[in-house]
Amino acid sequence: MLNVCFMSIGFPNFRYDIAQKILGKSLEWMRQNESINLIECCKVLIQEEDIKQEFIEMKKANPDVFILQLGTYSYGSALMMYLQEIKDVHLVLWSLREPMIPDYPGLPLNSLCALNMYTSFLYRMEITDFSVVYGGLEEKKIHKKLSSILKACAIKKKLHQAKFCVVGGRVPGFYLSNVDELKFRQKIGPEIINLSIASLIQRAESIEVSRVQEDIKKTKTLVGCISASEESMEKTSRVYLALKDYAKENQITAYALKCWPDFQEVYNLAICGVVSKLNNEGLLASCEGDVTGLATMLIQQELTDMPVFLTDLVNISEEGTVKLWHCGAAAPALARDKNKVCMGEHPTMKQGLGVGVNMDLMPGKLTVCKLSEGDPYRLLICEGECIEPDRQLTGNQGDIKLIGSTDKLLETIVEKGIEHHYCIAYNCDTDSLKIFGKICGFEILEV
Repeated sequence: MLNVCFMSIGFPNFRYDIAQKILGKSLEWMRQNESINLIECCKVLIQEEDIKQEFIEMKKANPDVFILQLGTYSYGSALMMYLQEIKDVHLVLWSLREPMIPDYPGLPLNSLCALNMYTSFLYRMEITDFSVVYGGLEEKKIHKKLSSILKACAIKKKLHQAKFCVVGGRVPGFYLSNVDELKFRQKIGPEIINLSIASLIQRAESIEVSRVQEDIKKTKTLVGCISASEESMEKTSRVYLALKDYAKENQITAYALKCWPDFQEVYNLAICGVVSKLNNEGLLASCEGDVTGLATMLIQQELTDMPVFLTDLVNISEEGTVKLWHCGAAAPALARDKNKVCMGEHPTMKQGLGVGVNMDLMPGKLTVCKLSEGDPYRLLICEGECIEPDRQLTGNQGDIKLIGSTDKLLETIVEKGIEHHYCIAYNCDTDSLKIFGKICGFEILEV
């Protein structure tokens, strides 16, 4: 749960009585958010010593976010006190519009001036980990902005609490599926541990037959047909259950899986069906050992109520539609037609090898995203709509009509060296995604 401190500050010569009423309404609204732990100061503080002592007290709550409402103009020293006491916490400066007060000729709050002053201080000190909100709760956009900031901070916290398990390493030639682990841990957050494919298969083979049979029955309810062999379906369930068990035993948040060639060589199995089933229920798994792809999936999973999908960009039509495709690991919940979802032969490995999940992606608005390693990290974001595909393909495909320019997308990918996997999320809260990128100090590449 996100620890959120909320405090309002003012100045003796301005109408802090009005600021007090605004503070009361603000706290009432904040208390409705059940996803946060609110640490609040119920009084507008106008004396420097009181402000300093409250910062010291609130620091004890280990805040993740600190909302500093500028109830009126306040001391320049107040921000310096905050920076002295509160470290590595996202600061939200909330400034208020001037109210209209009949028969009162004075300037009531002067809150915007305080915001201007504080942000100039932060700029000079090269501090960028802050957000600005300007307006009152009577404005719906303020509700949206604050909610998006809190969502973004919650994602950042989740990433820093996450544990990724890389199974088998990266696939041959995919040099950028790996990351600089120290930099990744520092800048993105997840701990990375490793599990060998041999150990996973040993675990899979020890799964009780009754559990495997029960899982196969459950799998049949997810798809329209199964043409894969009984052996492939049994092995798929074994690996799937072994990964679920290992995650529970070792607090694994998500997996990056080396899906070829080792599994085919030592276990005669394509594990796209495993990846599909894991992602269908929210235990994230990326293909081909892609760690930044997996981080992208986790980020977007927090901003949608549907499974996400890691995919390749394989075509841009003359009409400006991009085709996203991968070889059979999409979650059945994303299917255009559930009755046409088929678990069968892998579409690229062929030779009767299973299991690949064949289906087209459902229509609807979505966001395409990729977190890319760099200095700083980059976050590619583009929005569009999945439409009717222009052809039949085995595997998983989605034709996306982008809001932005496909020429700019390709130009950005090529010039910025973006790795070749992209994550799509339907009904994604893209505003929170962009704020998340800013909070983390990423370069936002919006197409």
